[in-house]
Amino acid sequence: MVRTLGALVRLESPSFDKPAVDSCGARVAAEWQRRGARVEFLPQRQRGNHLRVTLWPGRRRTTGQFLILGHLDTVYDLGTLQRMPFRVGNGRAWGPGTLDMKAGIVQALYAAEALERLRTPPGKRVVCLWTSDEEIGSGSSRKVIEREALRSDAVFVLEPAYGLQGALKTSRKGVGQLEIEIAGRAAHAGLAPEQGVNAVHELAMQVSRIAGFNDLSRGITVNADVIEGGTRTNVIADRARAVIDLRAARIADMKRLERKLQSLRPILRGARLKLTGGFNRPPLERRMSAALYRKAEALAKEMGCKITESSVGGGSDGNLTAAVGVPTLDGLGAVGDGAHSPTEHVLIRAMPERAALLAALLAAH
Repeated sequence: MVRTLGALVRLESPSFDKPAVDSCGARVAAEWQRRGARVEFLPQRQRGNHLRVTLWPGRRRTTGQFLILGHLDTVYDLGTLQRMPFRVGNGRAWGPGTLDMKAGIVQALYAAEALERLRTPPGKRVVCLWTSDEEIGSGSSRKVIEREALRSDAVFVLEPAYGLQGALKTSRKGVGQLEIEIAGRAAHAGLAPEQGVNAVHELAMQVSRIAGFNDLSRGITVNADVIEGGTRTNVIADRARAVIDLRAARIADMKRLERKLQSLRPILRGARLKLTGGFNRPPLERRMSAALYRKAEALAKEMGCKITESSVGGGSDGNLTAAVGVPTLDGLGAVGDGAHSPTEHVLIRAMPERAALLAALLAAH
């Protein structure tokens, strides 16, 4: 498993580099083909190709389908391996994309291999979908994910577990991004300030108003994380913009927050306000994961392992599958720490355990 992981990590696959993602995808496809799976490449013009993998094609199956979901892309630029090489030490494997989420792909490969060797085929068809743009919002893959989810009875998401204890993710916040653009009117700041409309002032008041939409007790957070405006200190600013991070734990709260944002109106006379964006991943609510988690918990206990559950603020493609009404269990991937950072790593001992848990979930239904 470590050798396979090393081969994938050394194939750097930043989201915006199609040739690099496709090279990594070709290696993943070869690994599945070597295990007898049928691989379909779903070509993309600007992003990397997505992979649809059918396990044990041609065998007679009962009705229904399981979907295993993950992604090929990482957040790291080409060349990161030079300062952050793949390495193994102290029971851990380090490198860009190890945790998020190439070890998850490896675990799926070996879960399938375990079922094959044990002659324990799942009772349903198993499809894996490896997409190329999860880290940048799943723009080209969203329709593919939703379509495949609607064919499925359950979705197993191989995003990393939460924390070094390997907690499964039974709920995730919905995530979005809103851009506010303000148009004011320029004027001389000393000679005729009354003739201007200060876009920066308008934006500051709007951001202050939006800050009041935060409700931590309900898991609603609204944060202005990028802000800019104006041209010179002696010119009344005629332009300003802010990018707002949006998160909500419940679908009802997400919709309520969207209505509040769309009701914003200019405060200063003569200012104009434009809003673009919004939530692009709805919340994964626990009700969509509860039954699958109980099954996983029971199977882990049979295996002599203990698992826990967690609620996290970040979104994944599991949010999309839950939103179309399909039971979804997230965080079944690698156990480790430091995702998206120079300290990213996985616990090697946990990899076969997690592969076994995935195999058990596939076989238990």
